[in-house]
Amino acid sequence: MMLTNVLLFFLICMNVIADDRLILIAESPVYQWNGVALTKTNRMFAAFPRALGDVTLSVAEILSNNTLKPTPGGDWNTFNPTNSYNDPGNRFVNINAILADSNDNLWVVDSGMVANNTFVNGSKLVKINLQNNTVERIYSTSALNATSGFALNDVRIGSNYAYLTESGLGSVVIINLVNGEVRRVLYDHPSTKFADPTVVQMEGRVVLDQTGQPKRMPNNNLELSPDGKILYYKPSFSYN
Repeated sequence: MMLTNVLLFFLICMNVIADDRLILIAESPVYQWNGVALTKTNRMFAAFPRALGDVTLSVAEILSNNTLKPTPGGDWNTFNPTNSYNDPGNRFVNINAILADSNDNLWVVDSGMVANNTFVNGSKLVKINLQNNTVERIYSTSALNATSGFALNDVRIGSNYAYLTESGLGSVVIINLVNGEVRRVLYDHPSTKFADPTVVQMEGRVVLDQTGQPKRMPNNNLELSPDGKILYYKPSFSYN
């Protein structure tokens, strides 16, 4: 009997390894997603952008029955771009990225940007404690929005610092997670710029921005080494 169990387990494992089918875990026929985060306890969260200024969820937990539970609750998912920009500092405005860390926290990158690249003083990094589903801290970056075109994108978390790509102008934003100090580095540096004359095409057509010019995206991708000592970053359209 023991031998049979071992053989069955082996065959099952082999079947799992050999099965490369795509399995639908969840879907959202109403809201657009642009990011997913999986926690160490297998909770799944999704991020929803507001690129067109529409009314949408911003951050939600994907439950086992494929329903969406707004996270963290309260007023955070109630921002309405048509309502005089109601308290954007304490509501999600336009989410670009989410990240779950090993300490059961969910980090949310909010560009604070609504339609037509308009800022509403809500640019921030939000730390959510998933053990009690509450916002533990808000790191505002709105002071950097004075520079036209500034746009937070993605994030990685170190021991005492958060590192974010800024893909509007091209730079790296560093946040001291202890005292909340925010600074921007590598602005106007060649390593954070897109490369001319790079042109992005989709289905044979050049991708254009809202002004009709070829779409450019400076510093966008980033990763932190496992020991937290090296930060890698890269523009989307570049040879760097």
